[in-house]
Amino acid sequence: RTVKILLVEDDPSIADLLNQALSNQHYLVDVATDGQTGWELADAFDYELIVLDLVLPKLDGISFCRQRRQKKDFTPILLLTAQNHLDRKIQGLDAGADDYMVKPFDMAELLARIRALLRRGKDALNPILEWGGLSLEPDKCQVTYQGKLLKLTAKEYELLELFLRNPQRIFSQSALLDHLWSFDQPPSETAVRTQIKGLRRKLKQAGASSDLIETVYGLGYRLGKLSNQQEHSGKVKKDGKNSKPANPSLNALWEKYRSKYFQRLQVIKQGLEALESGNLEEDLRHQALREAHTLAGSLGSFGFTHASTYCRQLEQVFQTQEKLTSSAIANANQLLKELYEQLSYNNVKDSAPKSPQESQNFHSISPESNLTTITPSPSVWEHDSHNSSSRETVAKIMAVDDDPQILDLLGNLLEPWGFQLTLLSDPQQFWQSLIKLAPDLLILDVEMPVLTGIDLCKSVRNDPTFHSIPILFLSAHHDVKVIQQVFSVGADDYVSKPIVAPELIARVQNRLDRDRYRRQLEVLDPLTGLTNRYQSIPKLLHLLNLAKRQNQPWCLMLLTLDHFPEVNQRYGNQTGEQVLRYMGNLLKQTFRGEDVIARWGQKEFILGMYDMNYQDAVARLTEFLERFRQTSFLGANQQKFQVTFSAGVAAYPHHGNNFDLLYQGADDALSQAKNQGASIRYCQLT
Repeated sequence: RTVKILLVEDDPSIADLLNQALSNQHYLVDVATDGQTGWELADAFDYELIVLDLVLPKLDGISFCRQRRQKKDFTPILLLTAQNHLDRKIQGLDAGADDYMVKPFDMAELLARIRALLRRGKDALNPILEWGGLSLEPDKCQVTYQGKLLKLTAKEYELLELFLRNPQRIFSQSALLDHLWSFDQPPSETAVRTQIKGLRRKLKQAGASSDLIETVYGLGYRLGKLSNQQEHSGKVKKDGKNSKPANPSLNALWEKYRSKYFQRLQVIKQGLEALESGNLEEDLRHQALREAHTLAGSLGSFGFTHASTYCRQLEQVFQTQEKLTSSAIANANQLLKELYEQLSYNNVKDSAPKSPQESQNFHSISPESNLTTITPSPSVWEHDSHNSSSRETVAKIMAVDDDPQILDLLGNLLEPWGFQLTLLSDPQQFWQSLIKLAPDLLILDVEMPVLTGIDLCKSVRNDPTFHSIPILFLSAHHDVKVIQQVFSVGADDYVSKPIVAPELIARVQNRLDRDRYRRQLEVLDPLTGLTNRYQSIPKLLHLLNLAKRQNQPWCLMLLTLDHFPEVNQRYGNQTGEQVLRYMGNLLKQTFRGEDVIARWGQKEFILGMYDMNYQDAVARLTEFLERFRQTSFLGANQQKFQVTFSAGVAAYPHHGNNFDLLYQGADDALSQAKNQGASIRYCQLT
């Protein structure tokens, strides 16, 4: 769910700064420049938070707070003001404000306070986050270890809070940059390592373990395991045999599919008997090899690590083309015996199979269909909000594996993270499902009947619609040649079976994050956050065609900053970027959400406005100009300066009935505006 924040601030530069910072944190922000407008917005829409200046035109912040509370509106309010007098703080808090912060402010601290205020209204979140002796109180922005207060910087606090809210997740350095730093001004990954190092040092000084923030090499960082918790994928008894899976959710899956795995063992048993008698046919050898390969990957994923090792050894037995000695065959039979014992060990039910013969009495359990779609329920989503990061949009994942037990395991591992999963056991249904579902990520097995994962990956990479979709391979193969082949056909990542849950989740999320960032760069201009030129063209044409069909007005507007190269030369490129960023944000604030607003070139912008006539477009442009001309920028040499722009407007159908004619008309008007040198720099076409 999108969090909406109302920002009431009469200083355009502060409003722009806050709007940009909040938007980078994925909040939806409405901006009002006076108290009365803010009041009307608060009446018209539901907001999760109001950030309010104290001294405002028309309606001051104290009166705003008092009247909202009298109206029984208990939306959290944060007062943000330059007034640092104690009596004003008391007056503001007594009027109903929830927090009070003084300008100038630290942005990281402000964002932390905003998150704290937003959390207060959500019963689903525990107000105190704990991990062993570590305790973080969001309401107080306070961290202690075994009662000892830690003095953290704002960024160290944000890092620790992120880890505590996602205790099972591994965060790559790029993921940490995306979560905790602004999109347009991220630091280097070295800065991330510096922050982690500083946080670890302070935790260690307080008495915490040095690996409380653990490095997962090649992946990123996560919370380390607690000393008083035994987190095993499968407990090992003194005799070296694995018990059933320790994870309760995996337990249920194991109970569901246990008999299926004994049937697979039966195929291996038949293969060994035929091998021992010297009558092993190629078809049976291939079946036994395949079952051993499947078990090697899936049993380890359920926590049976020793059993997985034994299956790999049996896989090698059926792979060899040489005649085996009697001792080698005896050793293989001993491995099979160990497998039966381990998979029957410490089962819950008294009727659990203790021998191959007993296992034949169990009925096979398999999915009802080849295609299963799992959509997380609200209860799953709410439960997971304690342990995983929420996503504004649920990513769709399609997994293809001919082993239904692995598919069920994937569903069990990934569903709580809020993903919409499609599990496909028949690769021949791949394209039908892919076109229907259009997933955000593919998980493919390497070896499957009829069509291998490598075949599917090749075909996807050659398809113009789906060629860029992230593909992650999941396989029991450890052969370097197989792994090289997987990447050569276009795979993005490779995860070996048995499945290690944190690693799989981290790799899936990292691939989705990278793809989301890539798609964002394809659509948006990274400096201004506006639509880029390439993506804006079809949107502009669509609105124009809609105007033609509906017989509605449509306006095209071109804007360009005057003498912009001189701004860069005189005040520096960073200052020039600040001007462009401000203009982009101000365009989004002034014009409607349904308008197409794009950065067209280095200093040029274009707007397409459906259902807006020429007079209204010029009026809106004049309003924009008045706001822009009031803004002063500060150069690298601390010198204040202002920037002007020129604009041209053309309207359908008066100035043309196609995009080329309208663009030419707006461009001509733009040239006239530049030549006129008027204070209000637009030119009306005649």
